[in-house]
Amino acid sequence: MLRLGFFILALLGTSQISVAHPVIFKGGIELQGETQKKDSAFSTTYTFSPYWAVAAQYYEMREPSMSPLGRTFEASTVQINHLLKRWWNEGSQGNIYLGAGAGVFAPQGLPSEFLARGEVNADWESTTLYVAARYIYLHPDFSEDVDFKKLRVGFAPYVLEQEGLNSWFILEWRQMNTEKAEVTPLLRFFFRSVLFELGSSLDGDFKFNFMIHY
Repeated sequence: MLRLGFFILALLGTSQISVAHPVIFKGGIELQGETQKKDSAFSTTYTFSPYWAVAAQYYEMREPSMSPLGRTFEASTVQINHLLKRWWNEGSQGNIYLGAGAGVFAPQGLPSEFLARGEVNADWESTTLYVAARYIYLHPDFSEDVDFKKLRVGFAPYVLEQEGLNSWFILEWRQMNTEKAEVTPLLRFFFRSVLFELGSSLDGDFKFNFMIHY
C-alpha cells in the first residue's frame, strides 16, 4: 500500500527538471521512484530551505539470491538532506549533498530492527552532458550492513530552444555491497516537471524510474 500511495501521489503532482536532487527549491516537493524485477525504491522529499530538505524513503529487496543478506528485506526511513556545496558556471551546475536519517529495517522471517542511514550525492550537469554519483549506507542493529553504489553518465542528443519534450541517453552502473554490479542503459524523457526513464540491464532486467517536482 505504501508503494501504491507513492505512485498515486506522483501521478497527481504538477519547474523544469532534468536530474533528481536531494534538495530543490524552497517549498518544493519531489516524488521519485525506481523499480525493476528484484527491487524497488520510492521517496518523497520536501525542501524547507535553500539548503535543507526532509525525505521519507522506502526500499524493498524482493530477490533473495541478489540480496547480501541471502533473504528479502524492506527498509523505511526518514532522512534530512543538506546541500553542502553548489557550483554555478556558464551553462552548467555542480552539487554535493549529504543525508542522514533513521528508520526500520525488516528482513524476511526476522524481527524488525532499528536502522541508521547515511547518503552522499554528487552531480554535474550542462545542457548536453550529465554525470552523477551516489552512495547509500544502511546500518541495521543486528543484520549485516547494506550499501548501494551508483554511477551515471548521460548526454542529450538535442537541445530545445523552446519548451518541449527533452530526451537523454543514460548509462548507469550500480552495485549492492560486493554483489555482482549491474549496468543499465536508459532513455530519459522529461517535460516541465515530469521525468521518467525506461531501460533494461545487460542481464535483461527491465527498469522504470519516475520523478516529479511541484
